[in-house]
Amino acid sequence: MRIGVCIKEVLDTNCSIRLNLSNNRVATEGQKHIVNPYDEFALEEALRLKEKNSDVEIITFTIGPERARESIYAALAAGADNALHVVMEDSILIDSLGIALIIQKLIEKEKIDMLLLGEQSTDYSSHEVGPMVAGLLGWAQAMGVSKLEINMESVLVSRETEESNIEIIKLNKSCIIGVTKGINVPRYATLKGIMSARKKNIIRLQIEDLGLNNTELTGLENEKFFYPPEKGNCTLIEGDPKEAAAELVRILKFEERLL
Repeated sequence: MRIGVCIKEVLDTNCSIRLNLSNNRVATEGQKHIVNPYDEFALEEALRLKEKNSDVEIITFTIGPERARESIYAALAAGADNALHVVMEDSILIDSLGIALIIQKLIEKEKIDMLLLGEQSTDYSSHEVGPMVAGLLGWAQAMGVSKLEINMESVLVSRETEESNIEIIKLNKSCIIGVTKGINVPRYATLKGIMSARKKNIIRLQIEDLGLNNTELTGLENEKFFYPPEKGNCTLIEGDPKEAAAELVRILKFEERLL
């Protein structure tokens, strides 16, 4: 069974976000990058499936610039078997459907049986790519998965609904699974894994190798990027709690017009 896992490089969640106003993009130069934490959950789930099933092979898919190789090596060090890297520089604007088209081609090229990915990324959090890939392939899909089990013929997943109920879904093995935070605790790579990762082959591809071109990969244009307005002054209301509460209501109702 060949399991594909999406590994996306994102800005470290602890770094300060800067904008490049000349091209309406987030500035990435000189910033620290990490593997999207939700994709780490997906990789860990694939590794656990591999531990239970000796016939499982894990192939990671990454779309991004040359520096994304470090995120790929991290996945290989954790235990992934092989990696494909579609090289695209930050200057190339690509939307969710464009990413889904690339992943579809990679799945078909590698004859992937199942795809695992994070239900979202910590940068744009679109929640769109997984369902789009499923639609392009005609596969079943489940997003927000918090538990995953595989048997001989099917996949059983659990997910929390918008009403905070637990939904259990049975899927065919050819499916797209988007995992959420809490499904597992990703492992740390061992020293042996780190050393062996550098010896593993990363297959580099251009989008043309997949029969695609830049014009097919985006229908969007960033009109404007801007910083949010600075927060206003904080007004501290002191005194008796009841009087302070009444004053707060007065401010919200008559000054801020929020009530």
